[in-house]
Amino acid sequence: MDIYTNKSSTAKIKSVTMYDRNGIKIKSFQSIAEAAREISNSEDNFDSLCASISSVCNDKGSFVKSKYRFDSFKPSNKSKNYC
Repeated sequence: MDIYTNKSSTAKIKSVTMYDRNGIKIKSFQSIAEAAREISNSEDNFDSLCASISSVCNDKGSFVKSKYRFDSFKPSNKSKNYC
């Protein structure tokens, strides 16, 4: 699995898929960081946005920016985890 370094830590890259509030697939990304870049604007804190996406994928939240759901693929589980 690929590794990237951000300001706070070294982390494994996790593929994610973005859905709207109705569960309709919008787009898939190779990493949480790529997804964060797609939905961020100039007022967002990039690290916080990445953390929010990760939290939703780990069932610790419902939506990111009040409108996006995310789904990740975990290596130990072949089925997807819809967040």
